[in-house]
Amino acid sequence: MQIKCEYCGSMIDDTLEKCPNCGAANANIHRTANKTPKTIEELAEWYAAHNLPPYETTRFFIGIDYKKPKAFGIYKDGDEVVVYKNKADGQRAVRYRGTDEAYGVNEIYLKLKSEIVNQKERNAALREGTSRKRSPKSVFGNVARNIGVAIYAFFTVGIFGINTIAGLLVAGVAVGLFFLNYTRHPLYDKLRRFVLPILIVTLIVGSAFTVSYEKARYYDFNGLNICKYHNNYYYYDTVTYDYYPLDDSSYAKEFMEDPESYRTTWDDSIMDFKESDYYSENFDTSNSSSDSGWSSWDSDSDWDSSDSWDSGSTDWDSDW
Repeated sequence: MQIKCEYCGSMIDDTLEKCPNCGAANANIHRTANKTPKTIEELAEWYAAHNLPPYETTRFFIGIDYKKPKAFGIYKDGDEVVVYKNKADGQRAVRYRGTDEAYGVNEIYLKLKSEIVNQKERNAALREGTSRKRSPKSVFGNVARNIGVAIYAFFTVGIFGINTIAGLLVAGVAVGLFFLNYTRHPLYDKLRRFVLPILIVTLIVGSAFTVSYEKARYYDFNGLNICKYHNNYYYYDTVTYDYYPLDDSSYAKEFMEDPESYRTTWDDSIMDFKESDYYSENFDTSNSSSDSGWSSWDSDSDWDSSDSWDSGSTDWDSDW
């Protein structure tokens, strides 16, 4: 089947890895390899497989030319695919109109994934707020949260070479101390002056290392967007809308001579590294390794039926 090259516009065979005319990567190959929906029908299947609420709730209308305000959608108009957004005032902003269905589907697919992340974060914030209202601010409640952070710091970073057994030992000591404190046991006062300060210091240092290790940093190298994550560098491909190891790029050597001089802030015109397919495949351990259809792919987008979707929190005034 012939498809349109997203870079130079020439028609090429959909099985070719690169365009023979301009050398750009064939985004269709990448999307096929990663099971990204390529047709409106596949996107509808992906939507249903991830247990998302009805279209009227999410305001994402797959295969429907929805006319009312506050809606994202994609549909076919003859041979063309139309990706649109209806603003709060009813005005329509067309994101894409053309014959490349895979490209149009990918545009709204990325927007839908981004909105799922936003809604999950909103639900998490609501649950945290409710928990704080229902639970009294006790000493035990505060230290319980500290224990969780301490365990995370030791297990994630392995700071100072501490292994899992040592991490469990330190966590056990922390739990014991906090329990003695909670029960007002006299032994606590004898132990805390020696052990507790050490735990506090390791917690602070370990947390600092963890935050630094987990944070994505962005760079602009002569128009090439680069992200640093887990002490490795990845460049953003504007054709396939995904990240790849910078080692695979011819720019790697020149950039690595002084990477910090190209440091910049994240630009929302490119995809956040943690929302990319590369991150999902290589860092997100919640994803299933099985290969059994849409439900086992991209599981970070699965929707919990106990959560609520509030489309009112979406920015309906922007073009996209």
